[in-house]
Amino acid sequence: MKVAVTGSSGFVGGAVVRDLAAHGHEVVAFSRRVPRLPEEILAQVSHQFWDLRDGPLAKEDRPEHVDAVVHCGAAVGDGGSHARAWVVNVEGTRAVRETFPEARFVHVSSGSVYDPRTPSVAATEAEAPAHGYLNAYGSTKAAAERYLAADAAREDRGPVVVLRPHAVYGPGDTTLLPRIESAAVGAWLPLPGGGRVRQHLTHVETLARAVRAALVADVEPEIAAGRPSWPTWPTPTPSTSTRPSSCSCSPGSGRCRWWASPCRWPARSPGPASVWPGGRDANPACRATRSATSPWSAPMTSPCCANGSAWTPRPRRCTAR
Repeated sequence: MKVAVTGSSGFVGGAVVRDLAAHGHEVVAFSRRVPRLPEEILAQVSHQFWDLRDGPLAKEDRPEHVDAVVHCGAAVGDGGSHARAWVVNVEGTRAVRETFPEARFVHVSSGSVYDPRTPSVAATEAEAPAHGYLNAYGSTKAAAERYLAADAAREDRGPVVVLRPHAVYGPGDTTLLPRIESAAVGAWLPLPGGGRVRQHLTHVETLARAVRAALVADVEPEIAAGRPSWPTWPTPTPSTSTRPSSCSCSPGSGRCRWWASPCRWPARSPGPASVWPGGRDANPACRATRSATSPWSAPMTSPCCANGSAWTPRPRRCTAR
């Protein structure tokens, strides 16, 4: 299959390109920068520069006989200008669709399209897009989904499959885990819902496999019923893992609250060890008392620092003893 991938120089887009090429697909990678690719798949991948803000590709620049498009390009983040997010996430999606109108369109959306005030771990696909988003990312990703749902109803358009991963992490992550790690060694790490709301993380390899499945998924029932196809993720299962999903610390009070993850980490994944301030070298006493099924708080003189180092409130950091 010949597949076009946007955002190919990014974290998710790059992983999708590598996975598709490794499984024998011919990939046309689009991005503003040249993606870094392993030598063994270079023969499977060609690259074209494309800034989605420039609109659809000119006809003479469009690759021929593209079977499917995986749209990973997006303006991500909790802050930033709504206008910029709209240009990239909505108008950029429109530009990709107009460039490849007859190809199957796999849209990498986000769990952020659900109601931000309601837990969405076990939500159904019909519960989004919603309203009342807290930032430009959620609102513009939802707007892009609405545009695609309307566009897919046209008889001259290819089918659309929407994926809604939440909190994508894994090798090469430059956003989620670095941000959590940075916050964990600060004064406080905000916990939605007081840390009692289950969060569903998506490993980037899981997302890449979902993309491959979306390329061949049978969407005829949805087409016949006039419904969009919005695959979501399975409900997380309780795990005996002791890896916490986040930590909220108040150095001045001498207390650190850890919240254990209710999600099962993939066996082949190293897991998000970097969300522990001490990583795998954290104080064994701290590791031993973490619960895998419920949150807890315990008096502590410091958060868990690596290699036996000590926590200092001012400046807030781990220092050698």
